[in-house]
Amino acid sequence: RPDDSVKEKVALRTRDGQRVTEVTYCPVGRKGEGRALGIYLFNTLADRKAMEAARAKIAELSAKAGALLNAVPDLLLLLDRECRIVDFSPPSKPWEGMPVSPDSKGLPAREVWPAFGSLLDRTASRVFDERKSVSATFRPAGDAGSYLLSFSPFGEGQALAVVRNQSGLRRLEESEAQLRTAVEATGDMVLFADAKGVIREANPAARRRFGIGAEGDGRGLAQLLCGRDESAEAVQAELSEVLRSE
Repeated sequence: RPDDSVKEKVALRTRDGQRVTEVTYCPVGRKGEGRALGIYLFNTLADRKAMEAARAKIAELSAKAGALLNAVPDLLLLLDRECRIVDFSPPSKPWEGMPVSPDSKGLPAREVWPAFGSLLDRTASRVFDERKSVSATFRPAGDAGSYLLSFSPFGEGQALAVVRNQSGLRRLEESEAQLRTAVEATGDMVLFADAKGVIREANPAARRRFGIGAEGDGRGLAQLLCGRDESAEAVQAELSEVLRSE
């Protein structure tokens, strides 16, 4: 599969017979790593300018799709009925528990990751025969982390497996819980507001000082922060300017 966009003439068999047309292929994914996806544009436009505009648009979509694919933290696997790896898109950052190599293509998943492959084998009939999606959690041997599998039908004779590393999510949730505990315990006043400056949450110290509920009371920060010589509108204007600069 080419690593750059290409144009070629191909013969298509249609209801009206065979037709020669031009196809443009735009790869999606990281260059040099075997593009996992591609966008194909078949030339059915007689107007050359319209065709060039369509090519430019498809190239733009390919670049955006590639950027999105590179940002996805999950491992995406395209599998056949025997759970062999047809194609894949690696996670945005390498996983120690589930290393990915270009040599994995064509191999049964159980040979690359035994615990994960075994799970795929046990659930394959539900996905391929019953056309149902399966979700499950598994833990590779020797890895302290856990992974979430979403296994779904994807066209004729193929399935898409999306694997998410839950270790990072768990650490994030633990950090958030620690931060919330510290906010609740501090004697300092802490207010959480949305982009419009409306108070959505307040810690105990702020609730006592301003006489508001845990989830705010619909007032804005400007109403609480304005002094005797200031209007809430003027303070709100200053807050809006700060938010825009951020």
